[in-house]
Amino acid sequence: MPELRLEGLAEPVLANYLAALGVFRALAEQADPEATLRFESTGVPILETRLEPDAWVRWVLDEWQPSPIASPWNSGAGFYGSSKSVKCTDGAKRNGAELVAATTDARLATYRNVLAWCGAFLGATGYPDAMEKDAFLAQLRNEAPEALLPWIDAIGVVEDRDGRREARFLALLGSGGNDGRLDLGNNYMIHLCRLLDLEGGLIDRPKKPAAWSEGLLRAFLGERAVGLLNDSAGQFAPSGRAAPNSDSGSNSYEGKKQLNPWLFLWAVEGSLLFRGATTRRLGSHGRAKAAFPFHADRIEAGFGSASHEKGKDELWLPLWNRPTSAPEVERLFGEARAQVGRRRARNGLDYARAVTGLGAVRGLSGFHRFAILERAGQSNIAIHSGVYYAQSSRVVDRLRELDPYILRYQSLAGGDHAPARFRSALRRFEDATLELARRPAPARVTALLAALGRMRREEAAGLPDDSRLPRFTLRSAEWLDGAEQSAELRIATALAALDDGGPFVRTRAYLWPSSDHAIEGAPRSNLAQLATALLRRRLLDHRDPAPRDRGPRELCRPAGGESAVRASDVVLWQEGRVDEALCLDLFWCFAELPASALHGWLRRQPVERALPPTLSRGWMLLRLAVEGALPDVHRAPVRPPRGLLEAWSARNTRRAVERATHVLRAAGRPPTARGLDRVLERAPTPRVLASLALPLPVPLLAAMADLILARPARDEPTPKEMTP
Repeated sequence: MPELRLEGLAEPVLANYLAALGVFRALAEQADPEATLRFESTGVPILETRLEPDAWVRWVLDEWQPSPIASPWNSGAGFYGSSKSVKCTDGAKRNGAELVAATTDARLATYRNVLAWCGAFLGATGYPDAMEKDAFLAQLRNEAPEALLPWIDAIGVVEDRDGRREARFLALLGSGGNDGRLDLGNNYMIHLCRLLDLEGGLIDRPKKPAAWSEGLLRAFLGERAVGLLNDSAGQFAPSGRAAPNSDSGSNSYEGKKQLNPWLFLWAVEGSLLFRGATTRRLGSHGRAKAAFPFHADRIEAGFGSASHEKGKDELWLPLWNRPTSAPEVERLFGEARAQVGRRRARNGLDYARAVTGLGAVRGLSGFHRFAILERAGQSNIAIHSGVYYAQSSRVVDRLRELDPYILRYQSLAGGDHAPARFRSALRRFEDATLELARRPAPARVTALLAALGRMRREEAAGLPDDSRLPRFTLRSAEWLDGAEQSAELRIATALAALDDGGPFVRTRAYLWPSSDHAIEGAPRSNLAQLATALLRRRLLDHRDPAPRDRGPRELCRPAGGESAVRASDVVLWQEGRVDEALCLDLFWCFAELPASALHGWLRRQPVERALPPTLSRGWMLLRLAVEGALPDVHRAPVRPPRGLLEAWSARNTRRAVERATHVLRAAGRPPTARGLDRVLERAPTPRVLASLALPLPVPLLAAMADLILARPARDEPTPKEMTP
């Protein structure tokens, strides 16, 4: 079939998307029931239809029958004196309803009948003097002609709440078919009469109206638009205003509005697919709410400078790349329900998490995300925030495990008395989730894990008003799958996987104030200080190992644990070239993983034993002394030297080296002369001191020992265990 490529509607503008739906809907209903619609990856809507482009243009200009769009509940709808009016050929001014009623064209016969019925209905009900708007809308919906029902259902629904009726309006169409002072129905009728050559038309049209109208319609096909109007499409196309100072003369300080009236007409036609659903969904208080297709509560994340503006809903508009018929599209919009686990998506974050599921079920390729923001009084604009492609992300999917926690955290952060740190942590988590859902990448997986850790860190610092959060449980190390393999990840996982046998407990127990093992006054916002505090506490908790016949692998080591840390990672941290904020948040996240799961994941990671020349031999000496049990040494282990950290941090380097040498000699592997030539160094920086807490892989410890310690004498008798 021939293709109708709507090249002029490729830009990610709300009006363009709606106009593509409007063109397709009208074409399939009135001219070609076999027509299909799809979207290219470039955003171009493509219709497969028996009509060639020229034939489509002629059909629109000569045969298309517009949908009746009328809003008698609005004061500016054309039924009241305050409506917008335009100049006519007889010198009078008329609004949209009067212009349509004056025509005799057969294409508008149904439209004229609807307008006449609306006038009679207003007279019979006495609205607005005799009844309220909600009751009026309910009665109008029950008695209106069939042709008007699509528009009534698109603007909103009326619910029964606690014995009273309440109207809820679709954010896509403003507050009941108007955008501030711009009444969509009245403007629709005015543009309709201006563009079409209607019998009995009275509106004052431009010179050469046929060529002007056809030229603007051909702009949809990618041709240059000439003769744009100084008018507005409202929130449908907020960028339709030219930039200020783009012209000279008296109007140089004001940007002119530039509107293709065809774009406005077809956008309104396309909005009829967004009819309020008749199903029910559970609201936050257990009551029924109107469910509009692809609408969600707005969140601040993902909109940059627009994040703190007052707004309404978000729109998640579907895209599909296979030819789809009109009945299929109708069904798609009629059944549009995003699910997060077993509950319905409520906000933009839920939609981002549900994108993959919707795409899999309906064969969708992605979604446009728009936010409806309120500016200039009650006028709204639709801000585009990218395309979210339907693609899987295991980490985003696993967020279902934390759903109760996330929902409660959102509620807590949205409270009037919530500290700013809670809102900041939540915003970071929402941004990370949206970015990962939009474009999955290892760095974005890491960012999401760090955001979860930040939420936990802020929770540990104290909740407002004695609030409580549901349990935060990470069940599997699969959360780490797909994360970026970086120094920050390796350092964070190593610290979180410190040995928890013997006198030691899980790392998590040292972090939380409510734990009996919590480190009193432990810094929670500085990685180096926190790691140092952990090592000091574990050195104090360390006791003599179990009976001598137990093997080295079963011994308790203050800095022992599974690890994938490289020597180069240690150097990067010591030199301040590690993102410590990211590493700290990852550490808080990984501390929530079960120890067995985290250890199992770490054992599967590649290990390097290369030693960079920039790694201090003095640091190696102290790190081996802190270990307490050296690899490949079949001797009884010894306790790490007491006061080693204090001596080194107090600039008593010689004392620290003496203690380290003493304990290593007792272990049967004294330092060699070669290993002592660089040990007398200046006092360590906080990062160098903190890096002693890092668990290191056994091959790396062995490489360090081989470099600076004497070879073990395996045939010597085991010396008496020593405790310096």
